[in-house]
Amino acid sequence: MKQHKALTLIIGGVAAVLLVVVISGIVFMLKDKPEARKRQVQMVTLVKPPPPPPPPEMQEQLPEPEEVMEEPVPEEAPREDVADEPDAPPPGELLGLDAEGGTGSDGFGLAARKGGRSLIGGNGGRESLLRKYAWYTGIVRQELEELVRRYLEEHGGIPKGELQTVVKIQLDEQGKVDAFKIEGSSGNSEMDRAVAQILEKAAVKEPPPSDMPKIIKLRISSQG
Repeated sequence: MKQHKALTLIIGGVAAVLLVVVISGIVFMLKDKPEARKRQVQMVTLVKPPPPPPPPEMQEQLPEPEEVMEEPVPEEAPREDVADEPDAPPPGELLGLDAEGGTGSDGFGLAARKGGRSLIGGNGGRESLLRKYAWYTGIVRQELEELVRRYLEEHGGIPKGELQTVVKIQLDEQGKVDAFKIEGSSGNSEMDRAVAQILEKAAVKEPPPSDMPKIIKLRISSQG
């Protein structure tokens, strides 16, 4: 009888333990499900792509073109601007260099030609050269100004005001521009860009005189 009672107590105790375990499991599962759901909900944060980089600012000064020359050519002397310069644009300037004079290389990186015309004295001097070839430099300037004017009209119109871009150009024997350099900006990027674009492929209709120095300095003007 005592053994039967003890067995009953043991079975009851085991059943109670099992019941507690089952109840605990159910409670745990009920508590765990919301947490599982919460873990399944993921917050997705959209990251905005970085804004595109701003376009590069337009350079006011055009890059200097590369000048490639096969032979040394005469050079011109720099001309100083005069405040009371006449209204009519002066003719282009052009002069040769005397290699014995120690002038070194010119603005295009060219060596002076031995025996070239000196800057003063000899062969009539600088003023004589300017007078002798003023007719041709005038032709060059007029043709280039007309080409620049057409370019501006086709690309947004002629800028307002009186503008002047100072350039140095080298012509070949047929009158084609072999090399150029913008030495003085007009202060207007559209004007300077138009001049550079024209000089890239410009050719004067009339070839230069055979004995004329081929490097010329000009003021290309525009009136808008």
